[in-house]
Amino acid sequence: TILPVIVLRDDIYDVINDPDKTKWNDFKIELDWNKESIQNLLAFRISRAIDENGNTLAFNEAWFNVFTKQSVIYGDKQRRRMSIFDYISRSTQGRPRDYISYIKECAETMLEKNPNRLIPANVVRKQDKAFSNYLKAEIEDEIGSVLPEIKTIMSILSEIRKQTFNISEFEIAYNNAVTRGSIPDRGYSHVLEVLFNFSVVGNQPKQSNNQVFRYENKQARLNFSEMIIVHRGLFKSLQIL
Repeated sequence: TILPVIVLRDDIYDVINDPDKTKWNDFKIELDWNKESIQNLLAFRISRAIDENGNTLAFNEAWFNVFTKQSVIYGDKQRRRMSIFDYISRSTQGRPRDYISYIKECAETMLEKNPNRLIPANVVRKQDKAFSNYLKAEIEDEIGSVLPEIKTIMSILSEIRKQTFNISEFEIAYNNAVTRGSIPDRGYSHVLEVLFNFSVVGNQPKQSNNQVFRYENKQARLNFSEMIIVHRGLFKSLQIL
């Protein structure tokens, strides 16, 4: 007997249309990743890399076998500080493979520089662009089956060149691309909803500093009355300042 197991991201699952889809809920298991579960996974992976047959280390012990305890300095005039783990986290979509990819970029750079040293904060910071290119390519592959012209749509975000913008700005840029014949007209609102479902963009509520991204809140829906914000992990690859 063959019992297949299909693993899908929730945003991909949501765009599947099938008359019997509600019946699948009886067999569906949702995997939710939070900070603790991500750290447990990373501790396991790092522990096995250190010693294939050894015990699994606590997260901090495992993490500081790879990274220094330095803070990453960033922001206006380099006045802000953040732990290396939190700095990496804010560029990801909370997925294990995002963390693995970022750590891999850091490790490869450090192996070329000095394989006997722990990875310092400045190396982590410099991998922003490499990780951003990875995340953009990942997202384009995932959305490609829904929006085949996704690369052109991503370039529209580059043209806007803002971290945060309003709906009308995207509408104008999208319609201009349609007029030029660069993309088919699927409706700017539909395209924005797809981008929101895949966490390319989120909402920036007027009365709050908290951003709303679907990878953090599966029940979230795009609010067309709020500002749109691009995911931070895409800033470098989209050349957004």
